[in-house]
Amino acid sequence: MRGSDSGVAETMRAAGCTYREVEARQNIPPGEQRHVEELPKGFKYNTDPPTSGVHHPNTIIWGIYDAPIAQIRSVHNLEHGGVVIQYGNRLSGDVAGRLSEFYRDDPNGLVVAPRPALGNRISLAAWTFDQDRLVEAGGYEGEGRLALCPNFDEGALRKFVDEYRGRGPEPFPVEDLAPGNP
Repeated sequence: MRGSDSGVAETMRAAGCTYREVEARQNIPPGEQRHVEELPKGFKYNTDPPTSGVHHPNTIIWGIYDAPIAQIRSVHNLEHGGVVIQYGNRLSGDVAGRLSEFYRDDPNGLVVAPRPALGNRISLAAWTFDQDRLVEAGGYEGEGRLALCPNFDEGALRKFVDEYRGRGPEPFPVEDLAPGNP
C-alpha cells in the first residue's frame, strides 16, 4: 500500500472536507450478478456518491462531462482504479473551470462531471483494494473512499487522486485509463 491513508484524511479535513473510508461491499442479493444493467430493486450504495458495489458491465468513457453521469457505470470506473470527481450546482461559477484545469493537468483515470444533488460540494470517490488482505476471511472487497468538499482546494484534490488512483480491485495501468478510452 502506498503512502499513509491517514495523511489523505488529514489533508482533506484541513481543507474543510469530510472524509469517509467504508468497507467496500458489492451488496449482491442472492442470485444477482455484480455486473447489472440496472440496480436491483431496493438496492442502495453504502455511500452517496457511490464508492463500490454492483455496477454496469461497461465503464463511462474516461473524461470530463457537462452533464450528470450514470452512477451505476461510474462504479465500474472506480473498480478499474479510477477516481470520480463530481460537483454540485450551487458552487461558485469558477469551480467548473478550475476542475477542468485540474483535470487537463493529469487526466488519466479521472471522470469529472456535475451532480446537481451535491449542492455546494465537490465529491471525490475511489475504490481501493489491498492485495495483501485478499486472504482475509469474511470476503474482503476493498475500501470505498469518499471526500465531500465545500470548495476547490487543488492540493487536497491532488493528494486524494495521487494516493488512490490506480488502486482499484481490478486495476489497470493509469496510462491505459486515458481520456476517450472505455
